[in-house]
Amino acid sequence: MKTPQKIRMLRESKQLTQIQVAEQTNMSVSSYAKLERGERKISVDELTRVAETLQADPAQLLDNKKQNILCFVNSNSNHNINYYANIDTQSEIDRLQLIISNQQALLKEKDELILEQKSHIKTLQAIIDKQK
Repeated sequence: MKTPQKIRMLRESKQLTQIQVAEQTNMSVSSYAKLERGERKISVDELTRVAETLQADPAQLLDNKKQNILCFVNSNSNHNINYYANIDTQSEIDRLQLIISNQQALLKEKDELILEQKSHIKTLQAIIDKQK
């Protein structure tokens, strides 16, 4: 489900109007309505404010089909850093390991071809030497 749909559904489940959420997030009603309709992109700051207003984790509002990682750094003296991710890390690790495995196989094949070419060069060099 896409972010605008998630925001709208969560807002409706909390029985809040677009006007109420817009006011609580310091957005214009028009801007918030466009956000819910998917007519404009949501900034990280807006996502954070909407999530707080709807009492949700910002990562829960992100598009499931996209791989998203957010990092929020609190600018106060506590230096809090919060990470939110909606990617399946194990499947991403598996995908990357498969890529590495394929790259290693290609490198091995390349090395074998180089050895074969070197052997051909030696054979050709021996033929040339006999011709002289």
